[in-house]
Amino acid sequence: MAKEQKAKKGGIGIGSWICLGLLIPVGVLTFNCGRNWNVVRAKKSKLDAEVAALMERNRQLAPFYEVLQNRKYQICNRSQDVVKVKWMAATYNESEKIKLFDSSRCQDWRPVMVQPGENKFVTLSSGQEGCNWNGNVMYFSIAYDKESPEQTTFYETIDVFRGFDRDCHNIP
Repeated sequence: MAKEQKAKKGGIGIGSWICLGLLIPVGVLTFNCGRNWNVVRAKKSKLDAEVAALMERNRQLAPFYEVLQNRKYQICNRSQDVVKVKWMAATYNESEKIKLFDSSRCQDWRPVMVQPGENKFVTLSSGQEGCNWNGNVMYFSIAYDKESPEQTTFYETIDVFRGFDRDCHNIP
């Protein structure tokens, strides 16, 4: 009663051929994905370095950003004397351009009188080119007199207008 066993034929079965047939496309796909991943990783590293450089640059420029902001120029006379603004110049930012207002170039400029304890915005509306100024300022220069009954004293100030102390240029 011995059963005859079929002799196994040597060779590869159909499942093995299917696996071998799929191995080539899977290998090519894996190679391409790996290559693409390396390209993306290199771009990401480059962008990360660029962002880090920009962040460092922003950190360095942060103090200047505060300076380059327009503020409305206002004189606050904290003294007991009348202040007479004879001349004023201001740099300001308009439409991404730095502009200059210089009252000595403007025919319509009249001295500005500021009484003791008074706060006054300084502006000039004029048809003359370069003389229509809305009071925006980053940097300013001012020449004024403090007039008291005893004497008149001349002052000049050049400074960055930071707008501190309630956005005033305080005249002590």
